Parts: sequence; C-alpha cells; structure tokens
Amino acid sequence: MSTRRKTALTASIGVALAILWVGAPSFSAEQKQPGRGPGAVEVVVDSSSAMAESAGGDITRMQAVQTGLLEAFTDVPVDASIGLRVYGASVKEGLRSCKDSSLIAPVDTVDKPALVKGVESLKPLGNTPIGYALGEAADDLPGDKPASIVLVARSAGGCGADPCQVARDVSDSGQDLHIDVVGFQADKSARDQLTCIASASGGTYFDVTDAADLPIVLSRLTKRGARGYAPAGRGVEGGPAAASAVSISDGQWLDTIGDSDTEYYRLLDPAGGTLHVAATIRPVRSTSGKDSGSAQNPELTVDVTSLSGVPCGDGAAKTASRTVTGAPTTVVYTLAADKLTKCGEGPYTLAVASTDRSVRPLELLVASEPAVTTTDGLPKAVKPADMDATGNTASEPALSVVGSPSFSGAPALEPATYDDTVRAGTTRFYHIGVDWGQQLVCDVDVPAQDSAAKKPATAKVTVRTYGPQRQRGSVQDKIVSLGKSTSIHTAAPPVRYLNRKSSSAAVRAASRAGGYYCAVSASEASDKQNEPFPVRLTASVVGTAGEGTPVYADKPESAQDAVEVVDDGGTSPLVWIGVGLVAAAAAGSLWFYLRRRHTARDASVHE
Repeated sequence: MSTRRKTALTASIGVALAILWVGAPSFSAEQKQPGRGPGAVEVVVDSSSAMAESAGGDITRMQAVQTGLLEAFTDVPVDASIGLRVYGASVKEGLRSCKDSSLIAPVDTVDKPALVKGVESLKPLGNTPIGYALGEAADDLPGDKPASIVLVARSAGGCGADPCQVARDVSDSGQDLHIDVVGFQADKSARDQLTCIASASGGTYFDVTDAADLPIVLSRLTKRGARGYAPAGRGVEGGPAAASAVSISDGQWLDTIGDSDTEYYRLLDPAGGTLHVAATIRPVRSTSGKDSGSAQNPELTVDVTSLSGVPCGDGAAKTASRTVTGAPTTVVYTLAADKLTKCGEGPYTLAVASTDRSVRPLELLVASEPAVTTTDGLPKAVKPADMDATGNTASEPALSVVGSPSFSGAPALEPATYDDTVRAGTTRFYHIGVDWGQQLVCDVDVPAQDSAAKKPATAKVTVRTYGPQRQRGSVQDKIVSLGKSTSIHTAAPPVRYLNRKSSSAAVRAASRAGGYYCAVSASEASDKQNEPFPVRLTASVVGTAGEGTPVYADKPESAQDAVEVVDDGGTSPLVWIGVGLVAAAAAGSLWFYLRRRHTARDASVHE
C-alpha cells in the first residue's frame, strides 16, 4: 500500500450489509451543510470460492450479494464518487492468488452502467487476499474528498497481509478514512477477524445471515442519511502559534488536529457576556496488548488566554479514553464575564491541543452569549432531585430513523417515537430543539428478542441527554437481557438561565435554549452480544415554551435555525439545527480550504 497520506476529512458512510455510498440528509442549495455532502467510497467484494456456496434457497452467496448491490446502486446519488473492487476472482490458487484483486470500476463520478456491469460479471473462484485488497482500495481513493471503504466478505483472510494490521495502518497513517465491514453468513472465526478490521479502522461491523435481508436493508439505508461519523463546519486552518492565530466567529468550524502540536484561533470578546467553546474529535479506536499504554489514551485540551498570554479561567481537558461505546470526545469550556474580566479585554486566543498524533477532524463550536439585563425574576436553578419529568406515551406507528455516531450527523427530530438499531460498542445521537422553560425527555424501549440460547445475551444500554454546546446532561443505564423487554428513562432539567449557577454538571448543561440531543449507547455485558438489536426512542419536549426567557442586553446570535430537511422517512419537516450547523460557507469553499491545508501540511506528515 502506498505511504502517501490522505488527510482529507472522513465522510463517514457507516451502513449495513453490502452498503455503498449514501449521502447525508438532503438540504436545499442554500441550506447545504459543508462537510456533509457526497464523498468517495470503494466497495470491496469477496469473490472467493466460499461465495459459490448456497446462501439458502436456490441462490448462491454471490448471487445474493449481486442482488443486494444492484438494488442499492439504483439509489446512489448522481454526484457521488464510487468505485468497485473485487478479490479472489481471477486466480484459483497459488502465490499469485494472494495478490488477486482487480479494480472493476474506478472511483469516479458515479457510472451506474459500469457498476451494474461490474456486479453482474462477478464469479466466485479463488482465495481471500483481504489485506492486499484493502491496501489497494485505500490507494484507489482520492485525497481531496471524504473517503470510505465498504468490505463485503464471507471468509476471513486466507493469505497475504494481515487485514487487521492493514486496517490499523490505514487508521494510523494520517489517511483519514475508515472501513465498514459486512460479514455475510460468516462463521465465528471469520466474524472475529472481520470485526477487528472494522474496529481497528474506526468503522463498523454488520453481521448478515439471511440473504433476503441484503436487498431489503440496502434499499432502506440508501434512502436515508449516512450512518457513519460525519464531522461538519466551515473549513479553517488554525495557526501554528499564538501570534499567528486565525480569527473565528460564532458558529461551527472544521479543522484537523494531530498534524501540529497545537492549533491556535482568535476569538472575539463577548462584551460582558459569556463565551462558550466546545472541541470535538471523532472516537479513537480501541487497542490492546502492546498498543494499550497511556499514549493510546490521548488528552484533548482547550485553553483561552488574553493576547498577552494571561489565562482566562483554568482551561479544560478530557482524556479520549477508548471506551466501548464509540462516542466522540468533546471538551466543553464556558467562560462567564467574571472569568474573562480577570484576563483582560479581548480578543482572546483559543488553543486546542491533543496528545494523539493521528490526524483526525476537529470540530469547534463557538457561541458568544450576550449579558442579560437582569436576572431578577428568572426561575431559580433546578435542583437535581426535581429534574425528572414524564414524557409522552410512545406513538404508533413508530417512524424509522438512522441515528448518527456524531453530533453533526444526528438526524433532526420532532417529538415522536422512532425505531432504530444499536450495536455493542456504538452510540447513536438524535437532535431535538428545546426552548426556554422546556425540558427534553428520552425514553428508550428495548423489545424482547427471540433467541434459541438457554441464556439470552445481555448488553449495557445507556441513555443520555446533551446540551446545545454538547455538554453531558442526565444519564440512566441498565443491564438489558435481550430475552425480555426493558425500558430506560432519562430527562434533562427544564432550560433555565440560572441553571449555569448549579453545582450539578447535568443541570448546568441545560442553561441555554437550542439544539439538544438524546444519545443511546450500548456496550457488551456478555461475550455473546455482537449483533445489532432494535431500540425504540420516544423523544418528548415538555413544559411551557418561552417560560423564563432572559432579556439580553444585545440580540444574541441565532443559536438555532428552522431548516427544511428532506427525509424519506417522513420525519421532521421543520426542525431545529444546533449552533453553527447551518454554516454560511459553501461546500466548495470548505474543500478549497481543506485541500489547501492538507497540501501545505502533507510534507511534514510524511516525515
């Protein structure tokens, strides 16, 4: 595999089964969000002899995969870049079979006839050089746009490079791309290796046993948004030193981190108000053995100082521990007027650093909240013991939704009931607008699953709320036996300005109106739970909208905008989108900035 580094940000394309490129939720031309448009994906298909075996009924595994891919290709966006690679299709055995991989359709603007012809030509024959094929696929992908590999396989690698190590190399090389893996009727040994490929690269593994599920689920998912990690924001390149800090205003910004020690930015003075800053990086992959030392748990830090270097507050930091839930790492730093006064008048310098040397997207969320004219008459901070609330009764029929592992990719929902699936090691985010005086309630039902096992598998399911600046809010978790139904309930406190004075972090997270999040995480509680399982989320917003709205000395920047989201599932025609997600810059400008940034930095990354 070539050692050239492709530091373009990831357009995450997490999908189930034999998935291909699917775009993010559709927006009008004026509303399109930078960083969430079509990207490049290469589908890598197993054409080894194992694919000639029966998939059940009267079709082979290869025929089942072909049917699923052909149906999915009918829905691929016309402006996406997609390629098709196959392995095990030309050489039956011997040393040459360990380098038997061919590019059937190059990664380019979608050519549906070529893709269809390529899929129809697939014939199972030889070995399983997965590692070699993945290395070739990484080199096929362009370096100037989002990228992902989707591997569809039946068997574990039988020769050549270790595919799990290749996936680690891809993840660690600065080539910011991940590998999603679809295991089709894979046995336990193959599942273990295929799961390793996905997790080592920051991707997701999906296990499919029923051939009939391939076209059904593929068709469903190609109509919905991308499920993979989706960073977003206006493109920016932080300065390499405080003296060369780059000015950023309120909104969401997208940079990369890991290609320099610290990124520096210039922030405006909120003029007596409060400065809110959040820095988010995508999840770090789990490691073990010789790679599991402290260096593998990077720390993300945020500091704000005056131009002369006087600290504003004590800074903020968070260790990006390799948890099993795949949630992004976010550092939230709030500086009220009294903290800013101590370091003098602005503008200020924002410094963001990470001890992790891998290059990954960095999202910055900045909000300057003006001072209020008076706090007299505003509702007091909620007491933690009084913050619970009863949500709405689950509605029927539930709407289908595909949650996102990123804040920026979270689907915007209206209060209602939604069906999704979650898998051990993942977190799904959902975005809901909450006004002053209201509170977000998240109820999750895990239905009982049929199982032939004497002892049903278990999973730890966590339901959490997050505030508009991505602050962690309320949380509840349970060890769920998948053999019986379980309900989990959590509620954020009512949104009140004076909640920021509370000693409870969960209460402080609800001190501004805006876009809030329900998040559902799952982690293994037994060694048997590796399959996705269904969850039903009822998102409720209760309370009187506008109650306790503060009067600001100046009009605050818009923290939420009504955006018409075009969605195939019938969800949310008008929904709240969080701070900065409706970025003013066009997608073309984003790519210009990122491409210029990465071109300038590639030389140092290669050393």
